[in-house]
Amino acid sequence: MKAELLIVDDEEYIRKMLSRHFTYLGYGINLAENGLAALEVLTQKRIDVVISDIKMPKMTGVELLRVVRTEFPMTRVVMITGYVTLQNALDCMENQADDVVFKPLTDLGELETAVDHSLSRILNWRRKLRILHGMRSLEMSMKGDHTAALTNGVADAGPEPAAGNTPRRRTTRRLPAEVVATDIGLPECADETATTVQPKVTAPKPKPRARKAVADRATTTRKRTRSKSATTGKAATGKSKAAVRKAQKSTEKSTDATRKKAAASA
Repeated sequence: MKAELLIVDDEEYIRKMLSRHFTYLGYGINLAENGLAALEVLTQKRIDVVISDIKMPKMTGVELLRVVRTEFPMTRVVMITGYVTLQNALDCMENQADDVVFKPLTDLGELETAVDHSLSRILNWRRKLRILHGMRSLEMSMKGDHTAALTNGVADAGPEPAAGNTPRRRTTRRLPAEVVATDIGLPECADETATTVQPKVTAPKPKPRARKAVADRATTTRKRTRSKSATTGKAATGKSKAAVRKAQKSTEKSTDATRKKAAASA
């Protein structure tokens, strides 16, 4: 389906020029000579992009822009004007015009670009709306399937049990505020199957003095171990020195005996 344009201008030759140009590009063309005539076309036909002049009798282009933004939010608007003023540009910006193209329209490339940009925005929004519509349809179908499943489940469950044969349900009794505030232990439940909450038991934290005592004991134990090691090392060293001395003495004795024998034999 080709896009539909609405060209609004009080000058007939501009309407004809733009009509010939955009018809050649493949657009559907609709014409209006002022804002009121443009509103009649908008109410009768879906329009994708409006190309509107600003200075027109009966209804200006800015007034038409305000109505289109309120009543036809999916229709984009491109403004054209020969009165190049800051106020005109600000009015178009404040009322959310897609673009403003200044006359004379000697080169229609800028206007073509503005129309293409507006159409791309429309296509983007339509694509998102189609996605949302599909998601909503899927959600509704899933709800319908779920409802049918619940209905079938209730039908398969059979009749409800008679009074007195209903199994006893496990219930939780809510304690009165007075009991919670005053009683230290666990309250007794009237129902045998009532659910009770076990209190949390946490180990008491050691006091600072106890921590210090433990640290002192550990330090004393380390010192004792070190002193024992030092004493054992000294004792071993002393024994080894005594053994060396004893060996030296025995060597000296044997040497003296040898000398004596040698002298006696001589």
